[in-house]
Amino acid sequence: MAWHSLSNIYYILSRPKTPGRFDSRIFLRDLLNFITVVPTGTNDAQVALALPLTDFEDALQVSAALHANVDYIISRNKDHYRSSPISALSPVEFLAVIAT
Repeated sequence: MAWHSLSNIYYILSRPKTPGRFDSRIFLRDLLNFITVVPTGTNDAQVALALPLTDFEDALQVSAALHANVDYIISRNKDHYRSSPISALSPVEFLAVIAT
């Protein structure tokens, strides 16, 4: 997972109107037992700026994915990654891939 995704998750889960709201810090602590945060830096930010994606946050995701040499980007918004050098799958598509 890209580093900046942690702050996005925290923000979304901490909003007062989030259904089933709970302690975001506990959720993140537990999540970190199952995922790896990709170490990224200046070069990765420069790669993101050079990618042909219109949304910089998506470009940062792609750059982190390139850095980690992953096979797929998992997103509910696959259309955002049309120009990505790494294929995007929906969560359902990803589960189908790993189930086979």
